[in-house]
Order: sequence, then structure tokens, then C-alpha cells
Amino acid sequence: MSVIADIGAVLRLTPQDDLVIASSDGVYNVCKDETPFYFQVKGHLFDGQLFYGLFGPVLSGPSRYRGLICNILVRTDATNWNNEVRSQVNFKVGRGAVTRNHREHFGHPDGTRLEGPSISRFGLVEVVNPAEAKDAPQLAVTVRPTAGPDTFSEVELVGTCPGLVWLAEQILRVARAEPAQHTHLDAETCGPVYVSPDGWRLTVSRLERLR
Repeated sequence: MSVIADIGAVLRLTPQDDLVIASSDGVYNVCKDETPFYFQVKGHLFDGQLFYGLFGPVLSGPSRYRGLICNILVRTDATNWNNEVRSQVNFKVGRGAVTRNHREHFGHPDGTRLEGPSISRFGLVEVVNPAEAKDAPQLAVTVRPTAGPDTFSEVELVGTCPGLVWLAEQILRVARAEPAQHTHLDAETCGPVYVSPDGWRLTVSRLERLR
């Protein structure tokens, strides 16, 4: 089995604290989302001869991470990812690899810099079978408005099997809740759901009776 430091290893990262989401203009927001995501190790991070982390592209998970690079950073000097398959890490997700800020220890949240928007915090990283990343729940919502007299408006839900199971669980949760309860299934939900290309959201509601 691969270890964390292996190039090509597939890792599952589960956030264990509120995410800190920074925009490119320095505005910070906090979001509670402990949904795991997956990435593949592409390279190691060194400060001279000192190894302090690794990075690689996100493979699957919530839409906020898609198309970005995940950096995981050593938190203590006792860490040895050459023989570990599970570790507590600091992480930063953005457009590229981090660089060192020598004003702080590399284990400090400010010990590295990442240009542009970023998502960061603390979490648990684990080596997994690559098939698990491919099977991670995925669900897409597409809205097609009427394009002519022979067409009709359509909302299409397309998902992997785990994604459709996840959707069914959300609908059942609402169905079993008190009347007037609802949930918004969109990119901010703590689950792998996307906003449609036109910005539409899907809301599932429960009422006593239809109006």
C-alpha cells in the first residue's frame, strides 16, 4: 500500500474544523463543511533540504475544490510521511503550490503563502484506494429552458450512483421532517452538489398539502 509521501498516492482529506475561505481581495469567510475530498500527490514541498509538505490536483469532492491544487503541510517535526498512511495536517487549497513564509514555522497557518483565492484549515489525511476517489458522490443539475416551439424546458439531474443515493437521502430526510422544512441543494450544501450552469438551485420542501 502507498504511504502519504508517495508520488501518485491518492489521499482523502477530511476537514476537522471550519473552513477559512479567502478571496483574492483579502476578504475572509468561514464555512462549516467537513465533507471529505480527494487529491493525488504530484510533488513535494521543500525549504532548502527541509521537507515540509506536498501538493497535487484535487480529483473529486465538493465543487468548491474542483480544478484546484491541494497543499498539505507538516504540523510537527515528528511527522514522517514516508511510513505513514494517516496524519493530521494543515491544508491550503488554491490555484497552485504554496511557498514558504520564513517569518513563521512551517507548521504555523501563516508559515506558507498561497497566491489568489484559497481554502484552508486543519484536517485528517488518509491514503485510499484510487477507486474510492472515482466513486466519490457526484451530482450535477442542468437547466435547459425552452429553445423553440418543438422543445420543452427541462431540469436534469445526473449523478454517479453514490451521488444519487446522497440525493435520495436528502429527500427522505426532508420527507421525515416537520412540515414546512426544506433544504437547498446547491454548491454551499455540505454535500457534492452543483449549481446549474444558469445559477439555478434545487430546493426540496415538505408541506402539509400542495397549494
